[in-house]
Amino acid sequence: MTIEKEGQDLINKHQELYDRLFKIPEEREMIFRKKVKGKLKIGNPRFKEKEYEWPANLLKQLRNHLKDLWNYFERYSYWLDSSILILLDFRSRKTSKKSIMFLLEKDLWETDEVCGDYLIEKNIQKNMTIISYVRFNQSYHKFPLDTIDDKKIKDWIVEDAIKQIKEQFTFLWDKLEKEIKIVMTEKFKKKAQNICI
Repeated sequence: MTIEKEGQDLINKHQELYDRLFKIPEEREMIFRKKVKGKLKIGNPRFKEKEYEWPANLLKQLRNHLKDLWNYFERYSYWLDSSILILLDFRSRKTSKKSIMFLLEKDLWETDEVCGDYLIEKNIQKNMTIISYVRFNQSYHKFPLDTIDDKKIKDWIVEDAIKQIKEQFTFLWDKLEKEIKIVMTEKFKKKAQNICI
């Protein structure tokens, strides 16, 4: 099989698997807690189950796909960004915050790229609320909401938390697809070897 054909087969599998994996965050049940720190109100969306319980078939599909990607990159890539390998490493999925599996199976607050704490600032006179991400005692990205209703605020935060995970997953998944395409068209290629992880 040529490098281009093998790469295209990987891209096809990659795109098929994306649709199933993209739905995981919205399928997980989420709970919402509110903490008060002095005068600050912090919303904490959290998954009810701390760790996603993978359907056996999906976990096997993902593991095999990540291994196939690893082998493809090892076999053909002349130069490979080490950040790509971290995304693929199935063996360190419980500990590596950079892996795709860690992002999908752990809780919000455990990841590096997704913010799990939200500052809630209500302005009753203007009938609006400003919501900001909070990380390391710093708030950023202000989102104005035209409501002071607690349920609407909670629903927005829960929806945004799921959206953050899905966006980060899409970013990482696209990064892998771009790397496949780069390897398919590289001018300088490694000589093929049989490599397995």
